Amino acid sequence: MMNNKKSVFYVSLAFSLVLISLGAFIPDKLEAFSNYSLGFIYNNLGWFILGAVFIFFSFCMYLGFSKVWSYSAWRGQ
Repeated sequence: MMNNKKSVFYVSLAFSLVLISLGAFIPDKLEAFSNYSLGFIYNNLGWFILGAVFIFFSFCMYLGFSKVWSYSAWRGQ
């Protein structure tokens, strides 16, 4: 189990170092790639982002107005 956590850390570290290196050595290419990726996400996945935010907001509103909120540990006894 611990070996799996270490591998996730090292993969994330390698990915981060690659992005930082690209930004340091060829910032124009990284900027173009980032702008293209952001445009793709907005144009093709905007409906998904909107749906996810709506579901998260609805869940927070449910927790805020339900009886679950009255049992919070920080509200006292």
